[in-house]
Amino acid sequence: MIGGLLDTAIVIDLLRNYPPAIAWLQHQSVLLATTPLVWLEIIEGSSNKVEQTRGLGLLRRFDLVYLSDADFD
Repeated sequence: MIGGLLDTAIVIDLLRNYPPAIAWLQHQSVLLATTPLVWLEIIEGSSNKVEQTRGLGLLRRFDLVYLSDADFD
């Protein structure tokens, strides 16, 4: 069961190696996930192939959750 859903801001902090975000992630014992929207924002926000590859590597560590219309409401 997924214990937490990461948004784009947290993923960006992790990609930037922001110490509080790294420490927080290291202390998580629950299954974490992201959404396709987070994937899109990270990939589209990459300025080059190296950043894109790094972003994909991080995103693949988390489960992927598809939100429904009701979730957005």
